[in-house]
Amino acid sequence: MAMVVDVESVFERLSGFPIRTFNEGELLLAEGSWTGQLLFLLQGAVDVVKDGWHIARVEKPGAVFGDMAVLRDQPHSADVIAFQRSSFFMVDDAASFLQAEPLVALYIAVVQSGRLDAANRSLIAAKSQFAGNSQKDRAFVATLDKIGAALRRAA
Repeated sequence: MAMVVDVESVFERLSGFPIRTFNEGELLLAEGSWTGQLLFLLQGAVDVVKDGWHIARVEKPGAVFGDMAVLRDQPHSADVIAFQRSSFFMVDDAASFLQAEPLVALYIAVVQSGRLDAANRSLIAAKSQFAGNSQKDRAFVATLDKIGAALRRAA
């Protein structure tokens, strides 16, 4: 049986928190910054950019940002930029909030496991495309193996 936490239940827990709207192009979270915040997407779309590389465009209500930084007590690992006008529940003292709200913490765990699964699937797909016998292919697959090992260590 899969463990599922529905976004409506999470939004109920967040209903007392302020809603903040960001305009197109506005920076929500800056790579390398420390905010202690969690942002839960209500509506709109954002781009996630890491070291100048576009990682994802996210538009699903309930998507959460800042979770890796809060859970690992580290700076934000990517920029999050509003692709269009977007609204979020904002949780400022996220670490304390998550300790008091295990349902939301479980929701974040489910979201993160989905991200990890997608990363693993992408890694496997890339490896299968470069499974040839040339030296260049072997070097690329070796690099992908290192990325896989790093993902396993991080998990």
